[in-house]
Amino acid sequence: MNLLHRLARRAAAALCTLGLAFAPAAFAATPDAILGLDDGFDPGVNGPVDLVAQQADGKLLIVGRFDYAGGGQAFGLARLGVDGRLDAGFQPRLNGAVTKLLPLADGRVLIGGYFSKVDDVQRYYLAALKPDGRLDETFPLQLGINESLQNMTRLADGGILLSGGFMARDGMPPTTLLRLHADGTPDTGFVPFFVKDDWYGSVYALAEQPDGKLVIAGYIEPPDGSSPMAFARLNADGSQDPTFEPLPEDLTWAVLFAVQSMAVLGDGSIVAGGGFSLPGSGVGDQVGLLKFDRDGHLDPAFRPNPAGTVSALLAEPDGHLLVAGGFTQIGGASIARVARLGPDGSVDAAFSSKPNGAVKSMILQADGKIVLGGAFTRVAGEERQNLVRLESDGRVEKAMIAGAEPLYPGTDATPRCIVQLPDQKLVIGCGFSYVGIDNMSMARLRADGGIDPGFVAPVLEPGFSNAVDVIVPQADGKLLIGGRFVKVNGVDRPGLARLNADGSLDPDFAPANWVVGGTPWARAIAVQSDGRVAVAGWNDTGSAHAPVMARFRADGTRDTGFHVPVLDDPVEVVQPLPDGRLLVAGFFSTVDGVTRNRIARLKADGTLDAGFVPPTETVAGGSVITVQSLPDGRLVIGGQFSIGGQLRQLARLRPDGALDTGFAPPAINGSLLGVVAQSDGSLTIAGNFTQVDGAARRYLARLRADGSYDASFDVAVADWVTALAQQADGKLLIAGDFRSVDGRARSHIARLPAATGASRSLTIDAGGDLRWSLDGASPMPTQVHFDVSYDGTNWAPLGSGRYAAGVWRLGDTALPRGIDFRVRALGTIAGNGGATGNASGSLLESVRFARLYDSTTHTVTPQAGSGGSLDPDTPVAVYAGSRAHFRVIAQAGYVIDDVGGCGGHLGGDVYTTAPVDGDCTVGATFRPAGATDRLFADGFDSAMP
Repeated sequence: MNLLHRLARRAAAALCTLGLAFAPAAFAATPDAILGLDDGFDPGVNGPVDLVAQQADGKLLIVGRFDYAGGGQAFGLARLGVDGRLDAGFQPRLNGAVTKLLPLADGRVLIGGYFSKVDDVQRYYLAALKPDGRLDETFPLQLGINESLQNMTRLADGGILLSGGFMARDGMPPTTLLRLHADGTPDTGFVPFFVKDDWYGSVYALAEQPDGKLVIAGYIEPPDGSSPMAFARLNADGSQDPTFEPLPEDLTWAVLFAVQSMAVLGDGSIVAGGGFSLPGSGVGDQVGLLKFDRDGHLDPAFRPNPAGTVSALLAEPDGHLLVAGGFTQIGGASIARVARLGPDGSVDAAFSSKPNGAVKSMILQADGKIVLGGAFTRVAGEERQNLVRLESDGRVEKAMIAGAEPLYPGTDATPRCIVQLPDQKLVIGCGFSYVGIDNMSMARLRADGGIDPGFVAPVLEPGFSNAVDVIVPQADGKLLIGGRFVKVNGVDRPGLARLNADGSLDPDFAPANWVVGGTPWARAIAVQSDGRVAVAGWNDTGSAHAPVMARFRADGTRDTGFHVPVLDDPVEVVQPLPDGRLLVAGFFSTVDGVTRNRIARLKADGTLDAGFVPPTETVAGGSVITVQSLPDGRLVIGGQFSIGGQLRQLARLRPDGALDTGFAPPAINGSLLGVVAQSDGSLTIAGNFTQVDGAARRYLARLRADGSYDASFDVAVADWVTALAQQADGKLLIAGDFRSVDGRARSHIARLPAATGASRSLTIDAGGDLRWSLDGASPMPTQVHFDVSYDGTNWAPLGSGRYAAGVWRLGDTALPRGIDFRVRALGTIAGNGGATGNASGSLLESVRFARLYDSTTHTVTPQAGSGGSLDPDTPVAVYAGSRAHFRVIAQAGYVIDDVGGCGGHLGGDVYTTAPVDGDCTVGATFRPAGATDRLFADGFDSAMP
């Protein structure tokens, strides 16, 4: 680093300590190559981090007293990529400190703080930055020099809530609480009751309940000077909700000015944290944390009583609560600064990160991971400078080395089976004898690659390392295994068995020999939605191998109602479809005497589905060896096959089997052995190729959703990649013949950092309808089931999800009202390769803690004209007085023409209704881009009720 840069860094550090944060473009630098393959997260921020926020694309914004982060120079305000590298394309310029951050859905960022200029343009205390960090001069709200900003919060409907001191504007009186539409214009329909009724109100913390009502904490004094309130609830229009129970006067005075943070759990209950102590009426004080039910009644049994101040709270979707602050104990346990609590206040003793310094900011990422910013150097025994990302179990996110042995980083041979479990653990098997320095042919690994001692690999007979060809997880944690074995742990299990979660043999699944005149060898397994198990493989007679299929009930008995198709060559891939049908692929050219080259679809009873006719043609030695089913019914196939006389390695088929001509893959000079899809539609392909689209790409490449080659994905793999699996956080697991990746030692298995963020969101509306949306680098499930639990342990099925417009849905759930419950979305990611690739499946889940109330609900019905859509695109139930919001999506070549109904407002591409007081309809029309005439052919206009 030259002298000028060193002097600049020292000067910037000095200014940061004075409370100034800026980023002069002259000193912006490209990030150093500090991370490489390292799929952990360690940006190495060289000063305290005071604020952390996550953008919709997964990138992180940080504010603090630093001048170096993520491998590059950054002065007090920086943006990091998903992998922790500095984003040099974000270069804000301002003349003061940033104290508040609020990412917006469109990539812009609201900043608040002690500044008066951004990009040399006057902006007091509040500004909107474009995605590149420059000032967005179009943002409507500008504060004056005599105004102030204390807090910023994004609401569920896309609106923005600001607390501080604001002058009169747009016909609204001066206020300490200002609501903005998603586009930044003030919501003139929102006037807080304490402003309208001439109270004094100062807001220190706020939170939104599931029905859209707002709970505020602060100092709220009536105009007659009577006792103030510490908490209040506001309706959607800002009026006071009189059904919210105020604290008794003696308790009110104990918490006034002391609440620093609030969080709302899925059942509507509220937790407040700060530096206070409430007298406990003979049962001890409530210190630092208190909890109310939905209507403000204090819960006297909630007593974690942290020994120190609570500064930050986060409600996790599953009902747990993350707590951060200066405490050294909580719930009687020696857990310092960060803890996880249950809804009842009990401490999760397994979650213990123990930072050695202050935690100043905490966020929950869209993929469920936790990011902490502060002034620390070690977390959970790992060196981390001021910024750390935790796995959902509290462990520090680190690079994955299978076996956690740096001298032997991986396995001694290729693991052809890679199974992702919902708890972030990983099961590997099928082909190796050692993991690190441990002799085992199957292992369960933690997120960092360390071996989980709670899983003991079964003993198989015969005992060679490749005796297992496929591993498929079940929703209950058990594992189905298939392969060339006859005994498991000394018990007869010809070719097929089920293991308990700890690796022991499940005695309740005992299939008998399922072939005639030989020994079965299962090479592909599919668990169907009703629990039945479809299997394909070989009948080994000793002198020949004949292809065979079978189906079993959940107890292992043979399903005699399943027609066993006659195949001329083996099936390598079996995938279950949501409607009970089965997709099969492999080397065959006929099914029950009917031509079906390499791929076919079977009906639920096993007979050939004549409605699926693929265009694949016979090629000597060819096969469809890898299949990625898409939730809309299309599928991507890979291998060696011919279509229209042209040799291909990759194609996309429509639900009826016809070629999808909208998918144009590049030329590939070798065979494909694996393909996985992300929720954004992009594909990762693996095989023995060395060129893609004429460019050098050895063994691994990425394609966009339309099949075009993505040159930005460039990973140096030393040898063939034969198996792929996508993690819930977007990271990619690869296995193959390699011994190094990106110049780092990785033997046969490695994990690559995610390039974009992964997000999952499970929501429940007032009517009990469920929606599970996945986006970005999240894996793409092929079928989804929804379950309910009333104790958090035992689950009962609700039904299978329906996929439409990027969302899995389930309506008519008949969920109970007035009691707490958890709902779960469990996605199945089918095995995508044959026995040479990853034929094993994976599971992905989201859990939400919730309660439905007996309050009045209304239905908002979306209607969209041609040229676009509304999301959600099905009726939404909302509680009376709350708002609904819809994303307005124009198709390619169209723009939004008009949106109206339910008294709403369009901000950007989000339409938010007024508080709903009856059933109503939101309608949208679209017009061709460039057209000037407004189109109302579908009968929608802004006067819609």
